Amino acid sequence: MASISSLGVGSGLDAESIVTKLMAVEKLPLTRLTTRTAGYNAKISAYGAISSALATLKTAANAFYSTKTNLLTSTVSDATVASATSGTSASSGTYALEISQLAKAHSLSSRVAGASETMGTGSLAISNGSNSFSVTIDSTNNTLAGIRDAINASSTNTSVRANILTDTSGARLVLTSKETGASNTISIAVTDNDGNNTDAYNVLSNTNPGLSQLSFTAGGNNLTQVQAAQNAQVKLDNVDLSFSSNTVVDAIPGVTLKLTKENVGTPATVTIARDSTGIKKVADDFVKAYNDLHSTIVKNTAANPSTTLSTSTDAASTASALTGDSTARSIDRQMREALRTVPSGVTGALTQLADAGISIDSSGVMSVDATKFQKAVDTNFSGLQSMMDGYGKAVNTLVTTLTDTNGVISARTTGLKDSIKLLDNQKEMLNNRLTSIEKRYRARFSSLDTMISGMQTTSTFLTQQIAKM
Repeated sequence: MASISSLGVGSGLDAESIVTKLMAVEKLPLTRLTTRTAGYNAKISAYGAISSALATLKTAANAFYSTKTNLLTSTVSDATVASATSGTSASSGTYALEISQLAKAHSLSSRVAGASETMGTGSLAISNGSNSFSVTIDSTNNTLAGIRDAINASSTNTSVRANILTDTSGARLVLTSKETGASNTISIAVTDNDGNNTDAYNVLSNTNPGLSQLSFTAGGNNLTQVQAAQNAQVKLDNVDLSFSSNTVVDAIPGVTLKLTKENVGTPATVTIARDSTGIKKVADDFVKAYNDLHSTIVKNTAANPSTTLSTSTDAASTASALTGDSTARSIDRQMREALRTVPSGVTGALTQLADAGISIDSSGVMSVDATKFQKAVDTNFSGLQSMMDGYGKAVNTLVTTLTDTNGVISARTTGLKDSIKLLDNQKEMLNNRLTSIEKRYRARFSSLDTMISGMQTTSTFLTQQIAKM
């Protein structure tokens, strides 16, 4: 008898449907494993959201306890003259700033020559400030271009930059100090090695220009000084001051000035003042980051009040990912405790966040009383700094503890991932078993199909024979 290619063809039974329904029952354990895996993945995702919210809070806490760099604004009445930046040690005040001279870098230029015109040979001993170095000039580099490259390539040259500038009259070698200030004058001494001392004073436009034309020392200035090395000359509140750089640090304590233009006779005003708007924004950002963390935890741990978690798998799936998870709720609790505990070193009238108008209500939501906060800024600025510094550090430390590789979030996430791996192994074993079960069902129904088909054939034959009789 020909083999049956599809279940039920020979017998007329809906064997395919029967096998499908039997396998649906057999697959119930696999469905439960898949549901558990999805639940674990949802928990990992929820912890990822909490971890992200903690990272944002840490950034806000860093600003909260680093606000000393943001509590003051520094302005210059004429922004073209200078700019000012205040640091942690700055204090409020105003200063008159007059710049009679900007600091400049020493610059020297050779006489005109061709960039590749041959010069004498020897060596150049160059000094600039605290840096001294020498370059050898021989037949391989005794041109303006060769000398430029030798100076720039010197491993001990940290202070002089060499360039070639060209116009209609020819090329010039230009040496410029990398640092401004009178102490950074470039000095060059020439040693002539070619035995022809007469080339020492030949002008570079001649056919045999001399290497000694590059001298710039007390005894022989054959290079042209383009710009003298000079200090910045400044008056601050009519006090004469001199600086080697146009970036002036701590002339006003805690303030960096960048000088950009001379303003003799028209002093500019430098104002260092409290930045009430900036510090309020720091507080607002901290409050928002805390509330975002709190809402993330609440969202992922809340239970659906209409769901009875103990009655069915379907009911459990409608709850939040971390419903009943003590670790997530512990994070929220620890954060509240950190913000309600006075950090060590914080003393005085402002010790609690609430003293400055920052409070947490009964539902765990933080807010800022703008009027009370501004009063703290106006009446106890140093105390507010100390308080913010203390709580910012406390939150930063707690977040670091929670999120580092040995923290509770990492441990919980690792545990969940391990559980998923175990479930995956179980699912793989169960899938292999289900394949065997389905194969066995199909074999049995195929045999039944063949047997019934044979019986039906016999029945038909007997019916026909009886009818003939």
